[in-house]
Formats: sequence, structure tokens, C-alpha cells
Amino acid sequence: MLTLQLCFIAFAASKIPFPWEYKGWTEFPASFFGADPSGLENVTQLAFVSRHQVAGWGWQQGCEAECGSGCARGCPQLPNPAASAMEEQASYKQASALKQYLKDHGGTNQATFVYRQISQSIWWYQENLKAFKNPQNRGFFFRSDIDDSFCWSYGPLWDFRNESAMNYFVDVVIGELTMREHDAVDLVFFDGGVGFLGAAPHPSPSGPIGNSNCTRKDHNYTDAERTASVLSYIETMRRAAIKLNDAGMIPVYSIELPFDATIAKNRGFPGNPVLTEMDVYRALENVTWMRYYEWFQASGWSESIGMSVENMVQETQLGIPVMAHAYPGKTPMDIGAAVAAFLIGMGDYCYFQTSPSLAGGNPWTDSGWAWHPLYNLRCGGQGEKPQQISPRVWTRKFPNCTVYLDQTSGKYNITQGHTLVASENQF
Repeated sequence: MLTLQLCFIAFAASKIPFPWEYKGWTEFPASFFGADPSGLENVTQLAFVSRHQVAGWGWQQGCEAECGSGCARGCPQLPNPAASAMEEQASYKQASALKQYLKDHGGTNQATFVYRQISQSIWWYQENLKAFKNPQNRGFFFRSDIDDSFCWSYGPLWDFRNESAMNYFVDVVIGELTMREHDAVDLVFFDGGVGFLGAAPHPSPSGPIGNSNCTRKDHNYTDAERTASVLSYIETMRRAAIKLNDAGMIPVYSIELPFDATIAKNRGFPGNPVLTEMDVYRALENVTWMRYYEWFQASGWSESIGMSVENMVQETQLGIPVMAHAYPGKTPMDIGAAVAAFLIGMGDYCYFQTSPSLAGGNPWTDSGWAWHPLYNLRCGGQGEKPQQISPRVWTRKFPNCTVYLDQTSGKYNITQGHTLVASENQF
């Protein structure tokens, strides 16, 4: 097994600048993360997407050509290797289509991203499918001690404690991204956190390990094994960032590790001392990357899992750009508290997104996205640093806005000029 210390010596790195100017201080930094399963977006869709400063498409983009109708819920069967290449092609073609639309029609969009997975070897991506179809690569993946079958979710789960698996992922899976001669993709979003052993073990021996079909009966992983697995994922993230940065691209990692060690321990993350986001920050300190929140909800619940203002403030103070996603509250447009939390914590190259179709429909396809009224905020510049009034209570002043948030009570308000534009009774 490898160690992070040795890997850091072997693979030097240096940060790259973001290849576009940040406009998020003068205009609200809205971002888009949808998909059209039927194929390329039409002109009306592109006009909507172009309003966002950053836009990307999930694995559902164009998936009907590969997997048939209903594919937005997952591909129903294994494709052949030729068909699996369609998913890579679909996202690249969509990014190129938006770039061409911007040349022809204009818009505020500055950057695009495509979807990838770092935990699961999703089989509707060609290089992933090749990896586990090759019998010589069985050691690349977690397997059951009972029958040697793959631990499976939407594909087998990478075991990066095996350095050959790590090398394959970086050289081949990431290599597929960097070998292309195109300027349509600026960012690469990675789902999957820090691997399926990062999550707290299920209390029942028959309960699933992470989001997989394996249970503790298949293998009762020790804390040391889980720690080694998470550290190997962090090192893989670092090596992938180096390769992407060298090609002018920036990874966006969806991780769940918080800075707060107590929260990390309560959530069941491994390590003694427990692993936290500080371990990720130290490993990636010399590369350019972004952190993604899927559940940036600005509530007591989100605070308890480390997806909070406190955590985001630490990130931006350390220079970690954030892309924050919020699901709606009581109504599809109810995200005001999350917007307030984002404004308080935001730094350079931070972006916000919401998919307001949670009440009905798929929140990760184009039909689930809308332009929220708060995206029209114009706060006029960076303003002051965030101020913590008391535990879980924050405020921040911008040249043209003032934001207040109490995460415990859920009370918040956003003013623009002298006008109250949002509070807990509105949005």
C-alpha cells in the first residue's frame, strides 16, 4: 500500500489560475447542473443555460441514445463498449454546443463542466467499462469475501488502496479527459465523495456498506482499513487534479468531510484522529480545485453534518472555491436561507445552484431548473468579511446588500439598497 507522504514527494504540483475572470461579486454567481436525456439542448434551453456563469451536465445528458427511455434513473443494462462511449461524447458535444451558442448569441456563461464519478466505476463510461470487463483488473475494485463478487452500486467500487487501480484511474480514466484537443470543458465534476468506506458503517451486519450491495457480512472493514481507503481516495483526487491542471482543467470534488472533528466523528468518518476536510486541504494545497456541496441547506440539520456557513467560511478563508447546491424547502422556490448562507460564506470563484423540482420531477434534468428571483441580486462588490454575531448567527455587508442568517431558528433577511428582498416569510 502507498502512503500520502511518499506520493507527495513523487508527484510535485503547482496551482493554476482560473482561466476566466470572476464576475460573482457584481452579479449573483448562479450555476446550472442539468441534462437533457433526449440529446442536445435546443436554442430555448441554451438561452436559459447561458444566463448562468457556470454550466454543467450530469451523466443523464443524452443517455437515451445509449440506454433508452427512463435512463435518467440509471441505465437498465450493460451497454457494449462502443455504446458506452456515447456518454463521454454526449457531454462534450453539449459543452461545445453551449460555447457555440455563446459565440453566436452572447450570454453571461464563463465556464462549463462535465460529470464523472470517483467512487463508482460507472459502466456507461467507456474506460470504466473496459477496466472491470478485464479479468486481470479484479483487484482494482472492492469485492465480497464470500464469493469474490464486486461490491456494486452503478458499477463496481474503486479500491484505490491498490496503486495499480489508482494509476489506471488517473492515467486512463482521467487521461481520456485530458487527451482531447478541445476548449469546451473547463471543469470536471466528480461525484462519489471519498469512497464508499468513508460513510459510517451500518449498525446492522446485514445493512449496506455505503451505497452498495455489499454488507458487513461480505467484509467487516476495520477502522484502519477504512482510513487507508479514504486516504487513498484523497491521494487519487490530488493526482487527478495535477493531471487536469496540466491540461488547463479544474476538478470539482463533491466531498462530505467537514472541518469540525467532532462532526466528522459523529458522522462516522474513520481515523485516529478522525479524518477531516483539513486532510483534504493539506493534500490538495498545491493544486487548483473546487469543493462541491450537494446539500447546502442553511439549517440546523446541514450544520450538524458540516454543510454549513461555518464550514464554507473556513474554506474560502483558505482559498478553496465552493460550488454550493441547495434543494428547495417548503415550496420549489424556497431557497432564500441557502442563498443567505452562500452570500455570507462566498469567496472568489464561488457559485450557487438550486434544482427546484424536488417537489415533482427529476432535479438533475433540464426540466428541474428555473431562474430564481434572487439570482437577480446585485450586491455591488466583495464588501466586508463575514461576521459571526453569536454561535450559528452570521451577518455580512456588501456595498449594496446586507445579509443576516440565524441557522438555528431559520430566520434570515437579505436587503438590497434599502429594500428587503428576501426573508423567512418570502422565498
